[in-house]
Amino acid sequence: MHYQSTVENVNPYIGPTADIDISGRWRGIMQSKKDFLEKGTDPRLSPYVRDEIANSWIRSQSYNLTPESMGTAPTISSRELNSIFEQNKELIDIAFPLLDSFKPLLTESGYMVSLVDGSGIVLYRNGNTKMVDRYGNTIGPGVLWNEATIGTCAHVLSIRHKKPISLLGPENFPAYFQNDITSTAPLFDSNGKVIAVLILLQKLGDDPWDLDLHNLQYLTLGWVTSLAMEIKTQLNLKLSNSLFKSTNTALQTAIKMMTEGMVIVSREGLIQHINSPAAQIFNCNTNEAIGRNIMEFLVKNDALAEALRQLKMIHNIEVEVLNDYGTQGYTFSIQPLPADSSGSSGGVVKIVDTEKAKNMVSSSSGAKLDFDFQSIKGASTKMLRTKSLAQRFARSPANILLIGESGTGKELFAQAIHNEYRPSGPFIVLNCAAIPKNLIESELFGYDSGAFTGAKKNGSPGKIELAEGGTLFLDEIGDMPIEIQAVLLRVLENKQVMRIGGSKYRAVDFRMVAATNKDLATLVQSGQFRQDLYYRLSVLRVDIPPLRQRDSDVLSLAEFFIQKYNWRSKLPKLSHETKIKLMEYTWPGNVRQLENAIIYALNVSEDELILPEHLPDEIIHNKNHPASLSLNPIELSKENNLNEAELRDVVSLKEAEKIVVQNALAKSGNNICIAAELLGLSKSTLYRKLKLLGIDE
Repeated sequence: MHYQSTVENVNPYIGPTADIDISGRWRGIMQSKKDFLEKGTDPRLSPYVRDEIANSWIRSQSYNLTPESMGTAPTISSRELNSIFEQNKELIDIAFPLLDSFKPLLTESGYMVSLVDGSGIVLYRNGNTKMVDRYGNTIGPGVLWNEATIGTCAHVLSIRHKKPISLLGPENFPAYFQNDITSTAPLFDSNGKVIAVLILLQKLGDDPWDLDLHNLQYLTLGWVTSLAMEIKTQLNLKLSNSLFKSTNTALQTAIKMMTEGMVIVSREGLIQHINSPAAQIFNCNTNEAIGRNIMEFLVKNDALAEALRQLKMIHNIEVEVLNDYGTQGYTFSIQPLPADSSGSSGGVVKIVDTEKAKNMVSSSSGAKLDFDFQSIKGASTKMLRTKSLAQRFARSPANILLIGESGTGKELFAQAIHNEYRPSGPFIVLNCAAIPKNLIESELFGYDSGAFTGAKKNGSPGKIELAEGGTLFLDEIGDMPIEIQAVLLRVLENKQVMRIGGSKYRAVDFRMVAATNKDLATLVQSGQFRQDLYYRLSVLRVDIPPLRQRDSDVLSLAEFFIQKYNWRSKLPKLSHETKIKLMEYTWPGNVRQLENAIIYALNVSEDELILPEHLPDEIIHNKNHPASLSLNPIELSKENNLNEAELRDVVSLKEAEKIVVQNALAKSGNNICIAAELLGLSKSTLYRKLKLLGIDE
């Protein structure tokens, strides 16, 4: 708890009474109070009475109090008082000795000091003996001293208005204080709640209006405020020391319990603290390691040395550690520490076994990072161009938007982009279409403890935080609720995220790759997708071609899937007719559908040849009405397309044969082997026909 003391708005004279002479003001207050009590005159109309005091007088009277009621204020039991002392132990341990030290000064100057808690219960009383005797048990410890029990007093108004207050005698409701000046200053906790009020009383004697009350009032108010500030300062100092000891003990315990190695180093790499797992990795005890340079235990690594020198944050850099058995691989991460009061700075190094680090990344992402650009299959012109573009974009830190139909391999591209740019960081996946709308927000941004019913006790980080130092892949982003899009946009702009139910932002460093099979521009026009987020995402855009535009890749992908999923001793082959069927089909499900079709065929076929009847039914019957091999070469315009019957009337057989061969070459991407199989010819026969027909290879 952090304690505060307020000294703002310390002006005992408020409103139109400030320019009235003090003697006239004192008498005016007395008369206004008498008129209020005896005649019922509204004190708020008096030029001598401040509004907060007039309102308190009215409330005091509503409690059936009189100026003589103070002596009837209730007293709590000793047990209750001891309980309050225990609850306010830190305050009492600081305030009581400090107030006791002022007793000689209080005695000589005619002051009495009291301390009440936030509810008005008197905790402490000390000072001038005559004043203490005069008030007796009416201001003794345990007396409940609030507006409902004694009426208007300075400490009552301090609690209510949360500020220092000074009252002249007749401004107090109780007759006990008619010839006193009372000044108070509140103490607050970190939430702004008044936990205690310090009260200073000075008896003025007869005819107090003849004294220099203006200066006396400011003197008492300033003194009690300064005393409250001193109590606050000592409370916070004690609390800080206690928190430091507690935090240091907790930190030491946490470091000892960690299974990963943890080392604190200076900018020069000197080890300042090391836990047992790290010492075991370095093959020494903790005392031997202190003061040595961390690089002594490692195979030379310029990247790590430079990161330490610059105190640069890094994640999972691979490092080899020297030991008695040679070297062993570990991953190091560095978190810079802020400079201390002397200007020295350092960093925390986390050491994790390489295999464990890989497992941690895999488990947190929920995805296998098997793909780079070389492992994405496809040699068609469009696919090669797409991979080349995506690889260039991957080297930039900017966000990337992947556009492609379902099954075209958008996640493969996302993994390849990650492995090109931040391979050592985590790869975190969130499918916006697979999670209910009411859960996407907590999945993406995380939540703090108590954010909603069912929330984990300690809260949970979201996908954005988990992607720190790596890549966040948002699949099917077109299905993200529009109200969440605005929050995501802020995160992308500020690189800060706040958990649901949280009160502070957390800095995040991640690269975002988004994917969709929808037309986001159309969604923007219909108001289903934010235009500013669309522009933020589509700076670098990669359009992944559907399989029907990659004819030359169909058979090569089919062969790849046969090799991948075959369990037999001998590899099955595709029949000529099966190849024709695969080439004729338009593949609305793209590569994923082709992969499933091959898996199906491998399980249906019983020999070493995959026939058309082994394919799924929709491919056998060509239910998607594909544009099958026609006599027209691909390059001809639609206006020149002719069916077979028309061609027999207008072209020679040789010309028709030339068109068929050209079409096969176009569909195979000029691959002679594939084109020959499509035509049912051997490679040598196709070469002869190319020469006879005058077709360039």
